[in-house]
Amino acid sequence: MKLTKAIVTATAAFLCCLGAFALDLPVKKINGKAYYYYVAQKNEFIYELSVKMGLPRKDILKYNPNAADGLQAGTVLTVPVSYDAKIKNGYYVISHKVGSHETVYGIAQKYGISVDRLIDFNPTASDGINKGETLAIPVQKAEGVTEQIVAAEKKTIDIPEKEVVTVAPVPAVPVREEVKEDVKEIEEVSKDTLETIPVNVSDGTIKYIMKDGETIESIAQEYDLNEIDILKANPQLSFSEFVPGALITIPVSQSLIDSEKRISECAVPIAVEDVAQLKDDTTIALMLPFSLEDKSANKHSQLYTEFYRGFLIGVEKQSHSGSRIKIEAYDSAVSNDSVKTYISENQDIIITSDNIPQMKYIISQASEIAPDAKILNLFAVKDSSNVSNVSVIQANIPRKQMYDKAIQMFMQKYEGYVPVFIARIDGNADKSDFVSGLKERLSDAGVSYHEIAFRSFLGKDNLDDFNTTDSAYVFIPVSGLRTEFAKFAPALKTLRSTAVNPENVTVFGYPEWVTFRSDYLEQLHGLNASIYSRFYISSDDERVRQFRDEYKQWYGSNMHETVPVQSIVGYDAATFLIKYLRGEVEEDGFEGIQTGFNIVSPEGMEGYINSHLYLINFCPDGTETKVIIK
Repeated sequence: MKLTKAIVTATAAFLCCLGAFALDLPVKKINGKAYYYYVAQKNEFIYELSVKMGLPRKDILKYNPNAADGLQAGTVLTVPVSYDAKIKNGYYVISHKVGSHETVYGIAQKYGISVDRLIDFNPTASDGINKGETLAIPVQKAEGVTEQIVAAEKKTIDIPEKEVVTVAPVPAVPVREEVKEDVKEIEEVSKDTLETIPVNVSDGTIKYIMKDGETIESIAQEYDLNEIDILKANPQLSFSEFVPGALITIPVSQSLIDSEKRISECAVPIAVEDVAQLKDDTTIALMLPFSLEDKSANKHSQLYTEFYRGFLIGVEKQSHSGSRIKIEAYDSAVSNDSVKTYISENQDIIITSDNIPQMKYIISQASEIAPDAKILNLFAVKDSSNVSNVSVIQANIPRKQMYDKAIQMFMQKYEGYVPVFIARIDGNADKSDFVSGLKERLSDAGVSYHEIAFRSFLGKDNLDDFNTTDSAYVFIPVSGLRTEFAKFAPALKTLRSTAVNPENVTVFGYPEWVTFRSDYLEQLHGLNASIYSRFYISSDDERVRQFRDEYKQWYGSNMHETVPVQSIVGYDAATFLIKYLRGEVEEDGFEGIQTGFNIVSPEGMEGYINSHLYLINFCPDGTETKVIIK
C-alpha cells in the first residue's frame, strides 16, 4: 500500500494526521477465511497504522489485541475482509489492480480461488486481462449476511435566508444490522434540525448529515479536527459508511463550544458553518524527506519523521487559539518537478530540509508562486540564502555571529582568569577559527594568554608552571572532538583536584560536547566546564520528562534520544511559530525546551537569522545550568 506524497493537509487547531485511506491491503486466507494483513515495520505505532491501514485504532486492537502492548518489526496484523468488503452474489468482494505480467491463473492462485470463479465475477477476463485493469475478487462466502440495500430519496430543504442544503441519496451499499437504526434516523431528520444544527454544549458534539462530495478529511478540515477524532466519535460506523446522507457526530473544538455558549446567552440561533467561517487561516507547509516510497525507512527519514511527530504535539498544545493554523506536510524525497507542485500561494511558512540544492529550488519557486511566504531553514546550518533573500529565515545562528557572541560571553565570564590554549602536536585543530578570533579579542583587550603544545597526552610536566593558588586559569582546547578531549581532560582533572582552590581551574569548550555521555560527561562536571551551543536539554528539566511521557502517550513508543532530540526540535519549532504568528513572542525571543528563537535581521542582511545561543555549565555537583547569551 502506498501513502500519497502529500502526507497531510489538516487543520491544526487540534491534532493533525496523515489522512484517510480506504482499505488497500494484501489478502491471505487463514483457516479458510480471508483476511487483510499488514506487516508492521520498525518504529511503527498503532496511531500511525490506523491511518496506514485505513481503519480506527479501536478496530485494529479489536482484531489484534496483542498490539495494545506495542508493536515489533515483523508483527502481522490482520482484519477480516468482512470488515470492509462489498457483498456480491453471496461473496465478500475486494478489488485487485492488475500489475505487469500478471495472469488470470496467477491472480486466482494468489487469492486461493478457482479460475472459473474469478471469471464468473469478471466475464471479460475470459479474453485476457491488461495492466491497470481492476478485477473483482470473491475472496470468501458471506455466510449469514443478507445483502441489504438502503436508498434515500434525494430531497432539498429550504432554510430561511440560507442557501439550499441538498441531502444526497445514500448509495446502494451493504448495511450491517447494527446500523439500521442510524439509517432510519437519517431519513427522519427534520427541517428544523437542519436549520441550525446546534452544538451540544454538554459533550461538545454536533449531529451532522454528510453532503454529496464530502469526506472524513474535508469535514475534519472544516471543523478543525483530525479524522481519527471523527472516527472515535462514530464507533458504530466503518470507513465505508461515511457516505452522503450519513448522520455522524462531530466533536467540535472548544472555540465553537464557547461561541455557542455566548450566542445561547443572547438567545440567537446560529449555524455551525457560520462559526467556522469566522476564522482566519494560516498555512505552514513542511517539505521534508519522509521517503515514503522506500520499502524501509532510512535513518535520515526517521529523524524527519521524529521532527514531524514532535511538531504535531506542539501544534496540538497551542490549539486553544481561535485562529486556525493549517499544517501541510509533503514528502520531498522526490524530483524537483514534484516538489514544485507542493508549493501554493496560500502557504505562509515553508519548512525545508538539509538538502541545500533542493531548498534553493524551493526558495526560487516560492518567490513566484507564494511570494509572501517565509522559508524557515531549520536544518541546513551552513546555508546562507538568508543573506540576500528577504524571505528566508536561518533558524540556526550562523557561525560568525555564534563565534562573536561566544567570544563576547567568554570575555565577561572569565574576566580575571588567565586563558591557556592547549593543542596536541599534529592533532586536530577544527576550532582554529574560533581560537583565532578569541586570541584577537584578548589582544585587543590587553589580556595576556598562554599556549601549551603537547605530544600524545597532556601531562603533569606540561602544567608544572601554573600556580593555581594565586591565579585562576581557563583552559581552551583548539578542537571540539571527543578524541582530542580524551587527550587532555585527565591531566586537567588531576590539576583541579589537587589545587588548593579547585575553582581556579576550569575549561571552556564547544557545542560538540553536548553529545558526551558516561565517563566523558562525568569529566565535564569534574572540570566545571562551560560550552556554548545552539541547543541543549537538561536531564533535570521537568519539561523534558513531561514531553517524553506525552510522546509515548501519543505514539505508543519512546522518542528517539538523538542529539539534538528531533521530536523536541519539532515541538519547539511548532510552539514558536504559532506563538509568533499570534504575536505572543516577547521582544527578547522565545525559550523552548531544547531550542530558543530570537528572529532578527542584522545590518547588511536581507533576510533573517535566529540569534539565540546558550551558555551551558557542567557543575561539579552533577547538575547543569543553561543561560541565554545576550
